[in-house]
Amino acid sequence: MKGRIAFVLYLYPLGVSSMIVNSIKMFADKGIDVDVYIDKATHDALPVAFKQQNINVIIYDDAISFWKRVVRYVHSKIGFILFRCLLIWLKTAKKYNLNIPSGLFAIYYLEDYLFAKWLKLMLKKGYDYICPVEAKSLIVASGICQKIIYYNMELLDWSVDNPIYTKDILLQKLFEYNALQNVNAVVIQNEKRLEQFRKINDYKKKMYLLPVASMGDPILTPNSFFRDKFAIPRDVQIVVYSGNIMPWAKCIEMVDSVKNWPAGFCLVLHTWRKDVFETGYGLEVKKHANGLPVYLSEDYLDIEDLAKCLSSSYIALMFYEPIDSNFVEILFSSNKLAEYLKAGLPVITSDFSELKKFISAHGIGETVSAMTEIPSAITRISENYDSYKSNVMECYQNVFRFEIYFEPLFAELYQTGFDNMTIISHNNIGNDFKLSS
Repeated sequence: MKGRIAFVLYLYPLGVSSMIVNSIKMFADKGIDVDVYIDKATHDALPVAFKQQNINVIIYDDAISFWKRVVRYVHSKIGFILFRCLLIWLKTAKKYNLNIPSGLFAIYYLEDYLFAKWLKLMLKKGYDYICPVEAKSLIVASGICQKIIYYNMELLDWSVDNPIYTKDILLQKLFEYNALQNVNAVVIQNEKRLEQFRKINDYKKKMYLLPVASMGDPILTPNSFFRDKFAIPRDVQIVVYSGNIMPWAKCIEMVDSVKNWPAGFCLVLHTWRKDVFETGYGLEVKKHANGLPVYLSEDYLDIEDLAKCLSSSYIALMFYEPIDSNFVEILFSSNKLAEYLKAGLPVITSDFSELKKFISAHGIGETVSAMTEIPSAITRISENYDSYKSNVMECYQNVFRFEIYFEPLFAELYQTGFDNMTIISHNNIGNDFKLSS
């Protein structure tokens, strides 16, 4: 089959996004030519080595010119005034369903505007579908007059009280809302997130479910990556956290809990963010880890190798601060959970309702209501480890294989036809959802 599809990743980390990497690979395996448009800084920080010849990575060189520096300097002096003016206009545009003038966007977001202009020139070639990934990518692609399928990865809401929102996030939300008017369909990870997206954005068009899941066979033979990297003795079991080092991930709380862990266990905190332990929150994590059996890893691992390296561990940790629905409705939306299961690791995680039901139903780990419960959860898993590990392997094969969900999506896109697409659900109940009023 011959076809052509484009993915747009602007300021969004491709190298740690299994759902996106796997989508690109699967389209290519089906004979579709895939062009990936990405800014240079993002690509260079987290590169992906695609082996398929019909995947073409096209990099936007965003080197900062003299004039960009001048504009940045001027912007730093009058940025607050520009922000207030832009915010007033955007709120008015949302209320009265007005188009946002491109010049307004250019004034406040010069680099984004230049990327958008470059992208529009590049996408003049005909594509079956354009797939922007996350809000920034959707915003820069919003002027493209082709079928747009938006891969939404983060549920941005309108709350001005959200502790992790900056003024730019709120502006980004307004731009995303406006850009959704030109979207033909949205891809999202689970039913709860689908419901929330509809409510937040008053979105009444097509939506399809595609979980964040890993691809390929599970790791049956654990390796010794972390053990070798840190010279961890064979009689010490490794508990791993793999992900971002941020307050919402409760990294300090994880480290503090180590003081009460059973004997013979250590913690490895692994991240893809180079030098993160030398700045801000990372320094605090490092301080709390001092004197404890805690190892800090910050080497970027290709997504092809991540599960293999994680398999050198015994148990995996995954925690989120319940800030909003984006964090609470994390089932089938977490890269780390997908890779943990592929690596064969039982999981200790937050006791959010949907996540708790899933973990319990499949017997793949333990959920805790407080970080002080981690030690007892480690003990429970250790006492019946073979059973947990067997359940993890079964769950990955039957429920968390990306291929299971991609096949029907691909069939709808390239066989049934876009206009006849239906919601694809990981438990076949997606069609029960109604449009939000």
